[in-house]
Amino acid sequence: VPQINDHLLWITNQVSETTPARRAMTILLRCARHPVQRKDFIDVRDFLIARIGLENGQRPGPLETALRRDFERIKEIDGKYVMYVSRHKTRKAGPAALIMTSNVRSNLEVFIKKIRPNFAADDEDASFTTEKGRAFPSGTIGKRIIAWWHRAIGKHLTATRLRKMHASQLHGVTSQDTQS
Repeated sequence: VPQINDHLLWITNQVSETTPARRAMTILLRCARHPVQRKDFIDVRDFLIARIGLENGQRPGPLETALRRDFERIKEIDGKYVMYVSRHKTRKAGPAALIMTSNVRSNLEVFIKKIRPNFAADDEDASFTTEKGRAFPSGTIGKRIIAWWHRAIGKHLTATRLRKMHASQLHGVTSQDTQS
């Protein structure tokens, strides 16, 4: 029986090889030279939401409430980049730390500086916006995560499932242990 840790490792290693990820990467590379269409915006936005969600294993709220100024304040710590998001469900415990690789941080920078401005409302500060240019309504960004993973790997993978996979990996739990 495969272990939960194996599934998380496989997903992490294979995410860049999926069709939606390759499409998003192509858009990110060409956005400086070619106009970006609404579908391109959505594809890159959802890829980044799914990727950051995968790397962090947190509730989706911090992605929903992350602001452009949170991005501008990213700090490099031990070769990783950390974006602190103050507004989220468990904020009494302090800001949520969204940790990302330099590659993901670079992709997020291109998205926020080159793609997002063409679709977000001028007065909107949310890092990730809906097609209409506004912040996601509370509790809805998780649907984007599910939709992206379904397109990428054909499975119903939620932010909660990713979070549980991360917690299981952290605690060394196997899929057999979780079924007992």
